[in-house]
Amino acid sequence: MAYTPLDILKAEGIAAGINAMIGSKPEIRAVGNQYLEIVFSDAQRADMINYLDQRVGGIFDKTPQDAPAIQLQWGDILIPWSVKYLAPAFIGLFALGFISNSVLFGRK
Repeated sequence: MAYTPLDILKAEGIAAGINAMIGSKPEIRAVGNQYLEIVFSDAQRADMINYLDQRVGGIFDKTPQDAPAIQLQWGDILIPWSVKYLAPAFIGLFALGFISNSVLFGRK
């Protein structure tokens, strides 16, 4: 499947986001007429690893961290979303297990 102009814009947006993170924009390379690749140089690869170590590596660090300067109130979004989708899914899985138990190990 060939890429479209919208795919080029998406790739440019991703490359611009990476540029904002590490300070240099990776190359966008067309592979035939099939798809686009975002290719990092060796220096960009090292910068991206360092960026991830600083931002994501802290998740695995057990020392206390200062509160971030910007905080999102995810609870206002995730709680209604989970009630809408996850709660019925869990109820459905419970009912499916209950029904399969009665079918497999029914009355004797």
